[in-house]
Amino acid sequence: MRSPSAPLERLNDRVRVGALEVKGLGTIDARVFQDAVLYRLTDGLEVDSVAVDGSALWLRPSEQAVAVQRGFSGPNATFTDLEGASVSTSDLKGRTVVMVWWSTACTFCEEARPAINGTAARYLEDKSVVWLAPAGASDVEAEPNRSSIVSFLESRPYAPRVVLAPADALGAYAVGGYPRYTVLDAAGRIVFDESGSHVDRVAHLEAAIRQAQR
Repeated sequence: MRSPSAPLERLNDRVRVGALEVKGLGTIDARVFQDAVLYRLTDGLEVDSVAVDGSALWLRPSEQAVAVQRGFSGPNATFTDLEGASVSTSDLKGRTVVMVWWSTACTFCEEARPAINGTAARYLEDKSVVWLAPAGASDVEAEPNRSSIVSFLESRPYAPRVVLAPADALGAYAVGGYPRYTVLDAAGRIVFDESGSHVDRVAHLEAAIRQAQR
C-alpha cells in the first residue's frame, strides 16, 4: 500500500488531501470544483493515496468489496426471525446457506418470489441446505419494519425462513439493492452472489447449490 503524500481529512463521505477532495460515490469521474478535483469512485473502491499536487490518485478495493468476492469466506451476519429467534451465518457452517435478500417495496422481488418458493420447496427434505430470506428496508441504510413485513407475508408468503436483515448485515454483504442472491458453501465461502429478478437467476442459484455441495 502506498503511503499518502499528504494528511487525509475525512469529511463524511469525502476525503480531503490538501486542496484535493475525493468523494467515494458514483462512477469514476474527475472534475474541477471550486479549485479542487472531485473524484467519484465506483462501489468497492477506496482511496489509497493522492499526490499532494493532485496529479495522481491511487485506488484499492475496499475490505468490504474483497469480503464478498466469490471464493472468500462470507462475513458473519446475524439476523432475527419473525418469532424473535437469532440466527448467524457463522452458526450454519457445515451446511450450504442460501440467502435471498428482498424488500416488501421491491417489485422485482415479487416477480421472482414464485420461482424462489418453488425452488426452495424442492429442498425441504434436504437438511444440508439452509434457506434464509433476509428482509431489508427499501433504504439499505435503514432498519427493517417487522410489522410491515408480517403484514406483507400474510398474502405473499416466502418458502425460505424469513429473517429481518439489519443494515449492518446488508452492508457486510454489500447489498445495495434487491433482490440479491448469495450462496455459502459448508466452509462459509461465497460460491454465488448475484442480483436481478430474471428467471435465469433461479437456475443459476440451483447450479450454485450443487456446486456448494460438491
